[in-house]
Amino acid sequence: MLRARPMLLLVVAQCLIGATDARAQANDADTAGDAGGEHPTVQRVDWTGNAALSRSILREHILTQATRWPRFWQRFPFYEDETREDMHRISALYRQHGYFEARAEYELSFSEDGSRVAIAIRVQEGEPVRIDSLRVRLSNGHDPGTHPLIDARDWKKLVARLDLTRGKIFRLDDYRTAREMILNWVAERGFPQAQLEGGANVDLKQHRTEIDWTLSLRSRVRFGEIEIEGLENVEERIIRREIRLEPGEWYSTRAMARTRRRIQNLDLFRWTVVDAEAPDHDVVAPDRASESPGEVVWPVSIRLAERPPRRIRAGGGWGTDTSFRAELSWHHRNFFGGARRMDVGIRYSGLGATFRPSFVDPYFLGTRTRLLISPALVYEKQDAYTARRIVVDVQLQRKLFKKWMIRVGYRFDRDDIYSVVDEPGDDELPEGLSITTGPELGLRRSTVDDPLNAHSGTWIDLGAQSSITALGSEQDFVRYTLEARRFFEIYQTVLASRMLIGTIQNHGDTNAADIPLVERFYSGGANSMRGFGYRSLSPKDANGDSIGGSSIVEASVEWRLPIWGNLGAVAFVDAAQVEADPWSFGLDDLRYAAGPGLRYGTPAGPLRLDFAWRLNPRDERGKFRISASLGHTF
Repeated sequence: MLRARPMLLLVVAQCLIGATDARAQANDADTAGDAGGEHPTVQRVDWTGNAALSRSILREHILTQATRWPRFWQRFPFYEDETREDMHRISALYRQHGYFEARAEYELSFSEDGSRVAIAIRVQEGEPVRIDSLRVRLSNGHDPGTHPLIDARDWKKLVARLDLTRGKIFRLDDYRTAREMILNWVAERGFPQAQLEGGANVDLKQHRTEIDWTLSLRSRVRFGEIEIEGLENVEERIIRREIRLEPGEWYSTRAMARTRRRIQNLDLFRWTVVDAEAPDHDVVAPDRASESPGEVVWPVSIRLAERPPRRIRAGGGWGTDTSFRAELSWHHRNFFGGARRMDVGIRYSGLGATFRPSFVDPYFLGTRTRLLISPALVYEKQDAYTARRIVVDVQLQRKLFKKWMIRVGYRFDRDDIYSVVDEPGDDELPEGLSITTGPELGLRRSTVDDPLNAHSGTWIDLGAQSSITALGSEQDFVRYTLEARRFFEIYQTVLASRMLIGTIQNHGDTNAADIPLVERFYSGGANSMRGFGYRSLSPKDANGDSIGGSSIVEASVEWRLPIWGNLGAVAFVDAAQVEADPWSFGLDDLRYAAGPGLRYGTPAGPLRLDFAWRLNPRDERGKFRISASLGHTF
C-alpha cells in the first residue's frame, strides 16, 4: 500500500529535478555540439501506444520537439540526454493521470548524412488505478453533514461535485482539486483553520485506491474590526463604500475577494490586499473530543498603495485609415474626491480633430450606478463632406447583474455639414446646420477575459439612439444596432468571431435621404471590412464618394496563432454590405475578403498588419489591400 501524498511529492520532485537536469544537459550538449559539430535536426517525432493522453498533451510536457507547423521554419536540434529525460517526464505525467505503471522508450533513425533524426516514442500505459471508495469524516468519526453548523444538503451537493466517484480513474489533479474544494467550502462557512488529514491508499496490485480524509474544523471565525492602511490623498469613506463584509459576520473568502476587486477597480491604487488574520491569543487548538469548537474574532486588514492622482499621456502613430495621428491627454483619478474621474484629450489625424473632456462619477445615486458626461468638439473631414460638430452625451450606466450592464442617456448633436458636392440628377444630400437630439438606451453582456486581447468569452451589445423633432431635432429616426463577439481558445490559438447588424428607421415626414451624413452607416477599413478602403463599402454619389446608408451587416471570423514571443499571425474572413434603405440587409450582395495578417503584442494592444484579397470584386480597382493599425479588429 502506498500513500498518495508522499507519492505526489515524489512526482513533483521528479518533474523539477528532471527539468533542471535537462537544462544542464542541454547546455552540456550545446558545448559538445560546438566542439564536435552541429547537432542533427529533429525531423519528426512519432508516437505509438498513447491512448489515454493525446500527442498534443505529451508534446507540451517534453523538451524534445520536431519541426512542425506553424513553426515550420524553426530548427530543433537533437540532444539525446534531453530525450532520455523526456521518457521520465512522460512516465511522471502518466502517473498524474492515474497510470502509475506507465513507461516510455524511444528509437532513433538518422538520415544517411546524419543531419536529421526521426524519433519514435513508444508508450506502455498499463492499467490505470481507479477509485474504489471515498470517505470524509469528522475527527469524532461522524459524517460532516451531521454537524450542527453544516447544512447536510449543501454538504451532499459538495461531495457530488468532487469528481472522485467510484470506478473513475484516480488523477492527482482531481485529488488536489477535491482537497481544495472541501477546505474552501468550510472556510467560506467560517472555518478558515480547518484541516483535512489522511489521504489516498493506492494499491498497485489491485489497481485501486481508497481515499480516506478526516476533517478537523477547529474554531469558527467571525470578522472583527476593519482597519485601513496606506491612505494619503484618498478619503477613507471611498474605501468603506466598497467593503462587502461587516464586523460580526462569519469569515468568508468570497466577501474578502469581492471587497478587494471592488477597491482595485477604482483605479486609485497600485495594489490592494484584503486579509483577516488570527491574533496570537485567539488561535485555538483543535479539540478532537468535541466538534463544537468556540468562536474567535479575526480583525480585517486592508492595505493599499495609492497611484499618483494625475497623469499626462502623449502618443502618436500611423494607420491606413487615419494616416498620421497624434494624441495628448490629461487624466485625474480622484477629481474633487469621491473617486470621480476627469479626462481631457485632444486627438488629431488625417480624418480631422477632436477635443473631448469627460467626467465620470462612479457612485451617482447609489453604488451600482455611474454617471458619464462626455462633451466634444469635432472637426470631421470625409471625401463626401466636411463637418463641424458639437456633441454632448450624458449617460447613466448601471450594473444589473455580474455580467450585465444597462445604459440610459441623452445625446445632443449640433452638426454644421458643408463642402457637399451634388451632381445633376443626384438626390440632394442633406447639408447645412442640423440638430439631432434624443434619448438613447443600451444593454450589454460581457464575459470576455481581457478587453484588449480576449481569449475566451462572449460580448453582446444592443443599442438604440433616437432623434425626435418634438425635442428639437431636424429629423425623426431611431438608430438600432446589435453587435456580438465570441472567442474560443483552441490549443494555444484563439478563434474569434464578430457580427454587427444595424438599421436606421425613419419616422413621420423624415425620409431615408434626410438622415444626416454623420449619422449613417459606413463600412470598410482596418477595423471593419479589411478588403476595402476606409468607409468605401457603402452607397456612393456620382463622384464615387461614400455617402453612407441606413442598413449595415458586418461579419468576421479570425484565427489568431502565436509564432514566437510577442509575434503572432492571423487568418481572417470578412463580409459586409451597406444598403441605402432601412431594414434592407442585402445578404445576397455581401462582399467578402480574406487573407493573413501579423500581430505584435504591446501594452496598449497588438500592432497589426493585414493583407486582404477581395473574393467577389465588382468595379473596384485592384483585388488586394494592405491595412495597418493598433489593437485587434474586434
